[in-house]
Parts: sequence; C-alpha cells; structure tokens
Amino acid sequence: MTMLASLAIVYLLAVLFVIVLSRQITIGAFGSQPGNLFLFVSVAVLFPAALLVAIGISVARLVRDRRSGRPGSTFKARLTAFFAVVVALSSLPQGVVSVSFLNASLGVLFDANTGVALRDGLRIALQYYDHHVQVHDGIHTAGFFQERSGLVRSDPDLLWRQLNERLPGVASLQVFDEGGVMASAHGEEALFSDYRSSLDSGLGASVRTSRGRERFLRSAEYVPGGGTRSLVVVASRLPAGFDDAAARLTTSVALFEELEKLRPTFLATVSFIYIALASPMFLLSILVGFFLSDQVIRPIESLEAATRRIAQGDFSVRIFSRTTDDLGLLVMSFNRMAQELERNRRLLARTEKVMAWQDIAQRLAHEVKNPLTPIRLATERLRRKYAADSDDFPEVLERTTSTVIKEVDALATLLNEFRSFSRVPDPDFQVASIYGVIAETAEVFHQQSNVEVDLSGLTKELTLPIDLGQMRQVFMNLFTNAVEASRGGALTISVSSTEVTRAGAEYCRIRVVDNGPGIPPELQERIFDPYFTTKSEGTGLGLAIVERIVFDHHGQIWLETEQQSGASFFIDMPLELT
Repeated sequence: MTMLASLAIVYLLAVLFVIVLSRQITIGAFGSQPGNLFLFVSVAVLFPAALLVAIGISVARLVRDRRSGRPGSTFKARLTAFFAVVVALSSLPQGVVSVSFLNASLGVLFDANTGVALRDGLRIALQYYDHHVQVHDGIHTAGFFQERSGLVRSDPDLLWRQLNERLPGVASLQVFDEGGVMASAHGEEALFSDYRSSLDSGLGASVRTSRGRERFLRSAEYVPGGGTRSLVVVASRLPAGFDDAAARLTTSVALFEELEKLRPTFLATVSFIYIALASPMFLLSILVGFFLSDQVIRPIESLEAATRRIAQGDFSVRIFSRTTDDLGLLVMSFNRMAQELERNRRLLARTEKVMAWQDIAQRLAHEVKNPLTPIRLATERLRRKYAADSDDFPEVLERTTSTVIKEVDALATLLNEFRSFSRVPDPDFQVASIYGVIAETAEVFHQQSNVEVDLSGLTKELTLPIDLGQMRQVFMNLFTNAVEASRGGALTISVSSTEVTRAGAEYCRIRVVDNGPGIPPELQERIFDPYFTTKSEGTGLGLAIVERIVFDHHGQIWLETEQQSGASFFIDMPLELT
C-alpha cells in the first residue's frame, strides 16, 4: 500500500508539473520568464531520465533473475510488457488525434482572412481617428475662425452652425476671453472649464482628452476681435469605447502576427508538452507493472520454494500471507495440503516402519531357522551315535561339531549385519573432497590383478558435506558387489561426476559403472530391499545400508542397467546442506 501510494503521489505530481510546464512554455513563447521556462524544461528532461534509471535497474534485476532461472521471472517480464503495450496502445492514438485536431484548429485560427480582417479593422479605426484629427487641424490651418473673427463675439450661434457644417459631429464650441472667463458655449455647455489646460495642450493642434470614460479630440486657437483676443476651443466626441477597442485591435494584431511567426514551431511545442506528459506516464506504468508483478509473483515464488522443499521431503514448510484475495486462498489451500501431507507422511512412515520391522522379523526368523535345522539334525545324530556306543562316534562328533560351529558362525554374521543395519548412526558432516574418499576406497581393489578402477571422470576439486566413514562404506559396498558379480573375470569400474540442478537445488551426480553381467530387469526394483540377495552367500543388507546412508546425506541413489551390459549406479549428493 505504501508503494502504491508513493506511485500515486508521483503520478499526481507529474500531471501537475506538466500543467505548469505547458503554461510556462506558453508564457516563454512570448518572451516572458525565460529563466522559469528553462527550469521547467530541465525538470521535464530530468524526471523521465530518473524514471528511466529506475526502470533500467528493474530490468537488470529481471534479466539476472531470468538467467538464474528464478521462478516467476518470465511471468513478471510478460506482465510488465503487457502494461507497457496497453499504455502505448492507449496513448499513441490519443496523441495522433490530439495533434491532428490541433493542426486543424490552427488552420482555422490562422486563416488568411482572419489576419486580413484584424489588420483592416485596425486600419479603419486609425483612419477614422486620423480623419477627425485632419478635420480639426484643417479648421485651424484654413483660418476658419480667423475668417469669422467677427462672429466669435457678435454671433456665436451662427459660428456654431457653420462649424457644424464644416465639422459634423462636433461636440462643443467654447469661447474664453483673455481672462479665462467663458464667454459662450454651444453643444455640451461647459464641457471643458479648464482654460489653462487648453492653452497647455497647444494652439492649433488637436489632442485627445477625456472626461470620465468619454474620449474627445480638442483643439484651441486665439482669435482677435474688437481689440481683444478670444480663445476658441473645439471638441469632437469619439465613439464610446473607441480607445479600448483600438487597443484591443492593436494587441490582437500584434498577437496574431507573433503567433504566425511561431506557427511552424507551435506544433513542435505542443508535441513536446504531450511527450513531457506521456513519457512519465508511460514510464510510470512500466514501474507499476514491475511493482504489481512483484506483488503477484511473491506468493508464487513462495509457493514454488515451498513446493521444492516438500519435494525434498520437508513437509513442515508453511507460507505466511496477509492477503485474502485469490492468491491468499491459494496459499491457505497449500498450507492445508502441506499439513495433510505431513500428517499422512507420519502415518505412512509409522505404517511403513511397522511393516518393515514385520518384514525384517520374518526374514530374520527365516534366516535364523535355516541353520537351526542342520544344528538340530547334527545334534540328534550325535545323540544316537553316543547312545549306540558306535565305533565311529569320534568321527561323527568331529563332523557334527564342525557343522554346528559353522552354522553358529553364520548366525553370528547374520546378527552382526542386522545390528549394523539397525544402528547406522547419523552422519557427522564435514566438507571434504569426494575424490579423496573414492580414491582411498579404490586402493583396496587395485591390488587385485583382474580389477581396474578408473577415476579419470571425477572432479578432483569437488568438495561435499559428507560423513567420511559412511561414504567409504557406500563405495566399498558398490565396488565389492561389482567384483563379486564378475565371478573372477576381468572387471573395469569407472567413476565420474558432474554437477546438476534438480528441483531448484544444486547436486553432484556420481556415476559408478562396471562392465559386469548386469542385473536382470525383474530384480532391479528389489536390489535395495533388506535381506534381498542373488548370491549364495550374503545377508542382502549391503545395498540397503548404502541407500540409507545416501538418504541420510539428503541424497538419492538409483540403478540403470541392462543384462550383460554392466550396472550403472547414480548417486545425487547436495552441494550444500539446507
């Protein structure tokens, strides 16, 4: 949950950053705040770069896991690729449609008629203003008031009417004496009462002035008459909002011309903004894919590891899971299965132990009974001879006691073998060279002229956790069985080793091959059973002891052979104890 919350916060920050970035790019396009624009563009490059580094680390781990054969790595790669493909398939068409729509919108926005209309509107407004200025200036230049200087004081009404004919739309006509007192006013009375401001604005020149929100063109001129001078002030009203409209037109034309210059790079800018948004989202989706695949695979890895341990015989393994989803239910089912397997294994082990001891007791009783018969018969014969006071009694006594001693020795050997089988101690593990153990055992057989032990296939540097004495007994029994099966013929025993991986664990596989007569297929499944033997002499416990020692070393032994082709014993020993 913490990881998901962190990714969600990073996602929201990325969206916010792209929004701010788009605004900064728009502002920067018109020359404002270039420093901030550079900062945001740098972050837009560094943020995906940081995500790429994180993805690179995750990909490197994934490659390492796949090379090492870690469970779930292939599924993790597929799930992450699925996330990336889904995001790509959803974002690419969206980007193409957005850019196409924007391109079409720009075509409409930057239509040639739009620019012409904006420029014509501004030109008409300027012409309108210039026309009024020219009319105002023309009145004074043409001497309109100088020619009518007599009417300035004597008949201002007639002067007003003539001015209206000459300057339609005139707002006011005001006449001030030299003292600054207004003598007459027509139009909007007392439109301008500031006598001094009219003089300061300049005589004979039109200036733009205002009263409140209204805009006017005003001009002033001194006119002589009757020995005195009068100041004539003329004002024309501009249309309402003329200045604001003209300012907006000027700004719009300037903006349109600036956008026309930026149009070739505008699509590139928008594409950069889209990539700045899409690339972090795409990279974040890949990171989310890695995260979610980890969440999905972690229980699978635990299940795989637990299954491997169960396959190796550890039925006590359990998996702990805090989730209650489908994977959690699967983990719970696995734990119940492991618990049931452990219970059944204990029950089976108890049953097998009882059956094994029953079988051993039967076999032991049979083996003990066999020598008892000749002992009984010899004893009874000896008693009869003694009772009859037979002349050959000394000779019969000698033969009878020899038979009894022989059978008693056989019983002693049988009991010793049984004691050895039942009292095999737990291994005393130490890391040692397996080559040294086998070579030391092979020295015993090198003294026989008909036996050759080839150890060239063994890795001399290979070390294993073993009990030295017990492993010598293993190879001693294997070599002895091969020699006895050869019945005195020429025998070659070859021993080789290789490293193998089984159920996710590393093992050393040792192969012991001889060129003897081999073992018939119908007997191969019984050769490791206690008291099973094909020899006239022997207890049948040698290979049973070998199997038990290998099992106590957490290993496995099996036979592959064909009759008349020799026997091949394979022993898998773990490189490390778990």
